[in-house]
Amino acid sequence: MDRSLRWYELAGPLVLATVLRAHRLSSQILVDDEWHMVHKLREGAWLASVVGDFGSSDHSIGLTLLGWLLGRVTTLDELMLRLPSLVAGLALVIVVPALAARRVGRATAIVLAWLLAISPLLCFFSRLARPYAMTALLAPVAVLAFERWYRAGDTRARATYVCAAALAPLFHLPALPAVLASCALPLVTRGLPRSPDAPTPRRVAWSVAATLAAIALVLAVPMWRTGAGVVARLQADHPNAATLPGLLELLAGTAHPAGLVVVAALAAVGLVSVVRRHPFFARLLLTTITAQALAVAASGAAQSHVPIVAARYLGVVLPLLWIFPAAGLAAVAERLGRPSPHLVGGAAAVALALLGPLGGIYRVPNDFTNHISYQADYRPGRYFERFRPHEIATFYRELAARPPASVTVVEAPWYFYLHPFAYTQRVHRQRVLIGFVDEGEAAVRSGEVGGADPSLHLRNAVHLGDRAALKDRGVDFVILHRDLRQEITWPGGVTDAAVDIAPWETRYRAWFGPPVFSDTRIAVFTIR
Repeated sequence: MDRSLRWYELAGPLVLATVLRAHRLSSQILVDDEWHMVHKLREGAWLASVVGDFGSSDHSIGLTLLGWLLGRVTTLDELMLRLPSLVAGLALVIVVPALAARRVGRATAIVLAWLLAISPLLCFFSRLARPYAMTALLAPVAVLAFERWYRAGDTRARATYVCAAALAPLFHLPALPAVLASCALPLVTRGLPRSPDAPTPRRVAWSVAATLAAIALVLAVPMWRTGAGVVARLQADHPNAATLPGLLELLAGTAHPAGLVVVAALAAVGLVSVVRRHPFFARLLLTTITAQALAVAASGAAQSHVPIVAARYLGVVLPLLWIFPAAGLAAVAERLGRPSPHLVGGAAAVALALLGPLGGIYRVPNDFTNHISYQADYRPGRYFERFRPHEIATFYRELAARPPASVTVVEAPWYFYLHPFAYTQRVHRQRVLIGFVDEGEAAVRSGEVGGADPSLHLRNAVHLGDRAALKDRGVDFVILHRDLRQEITWPGGVTDAAVDIAPWETRYRAWFGPPVFSDTRIAVFTIR
């Protein structure tokens, strides 16, 4: 089996990954959990506060630290806040196949690179200002490095494992089971041959101890200060039978029944192939994946019954899971006469693109590709409709009669974690910005940044009181929602206090004249 993998052989998957992960990334509005890090940075937190606190909603110490460092050299906007995830997501497509090639061979590694490039969940992680792309890179690197060191005694691989295993939980604590599961490799591979240079049991024990010490060192201060809050969020929920179908669709990258069957069949073929040809490697993969799945099920993490939440926790082993369908495709290709692995992987990527959600998510314009309504379920009619407002104002229908992306509208106010704007944009197909309503110098609403903040400048939001910015951004209409909480059908509802929009409506009447559209829910003012 050819295990030599040259760097340029991954150029095709890398180009595909770059196109999908960078697509209109700078125009995407920060939504939902992306604000955890922004809220921490918005406080002007000192470095000690960034690295010594998990936060009530887990702002991710590692990611916020990177954001803090970037904020010292440049102004943070949406693209810069997501830059660490983008870099990690692109590195994943190169690094994991390169490491895996040493065990599963060149053909499987190339196919794996194509599958990692097209995976919708991994694309999502790479476009999100959250730590999932980092842990999806670090955890597989740790696992594959440990295997190389334990089997062949490569000391550089041992150092790689210790570093990756220590960093992964610093970005996201749920990565711990995956990186620690590798330590069970001596137990699950007894009797299987190893290199004469493989480490002795004593050296293995010392390395495991060093890893645990490194993890304890990086987590000691935040666990001491806010670990009680982390523990309090455990045993709050559990995955159930209803979680599994949606979870499998997210991991497989498609909700199409035929696509799910094919991915499952290829994974089964690949599992058999890897177990037969590489039993040592297969046991490592199965041990890691099983440990992570059991830990997610047993932890009782809040909202873990929701498929996308469980998928985020399992995302650390998703690149390892894709090894089995990749091996299955390579095995089938070998039976068919060994066509080019690039042809096989490229064809698989095209098939997943056609059967997956990316076409619907990336259609232009869409300024909410990271919104949960697009990412939590790959059947929009099943999940997206939850965000449908009680009524859709006729003004949105009027916008839909214009050419797509020919008009820019500002929606205000908003609740960053719950709003219907992604749904209404799908109706009117125009460009959307968020209007910030808080003009206070001391306190700033959740989901907003101050106009005078020198370190944060969001390009897809505008302050309602900044008339020059409204004109510079080419805003055509400002849509003021009188009580957005009354428009939303989501069962959980909004927990923030209502925003009194009446003063803004009075000011806008003085600035721009009477609204061009008004009903009981919204007032629309023309700007240009």
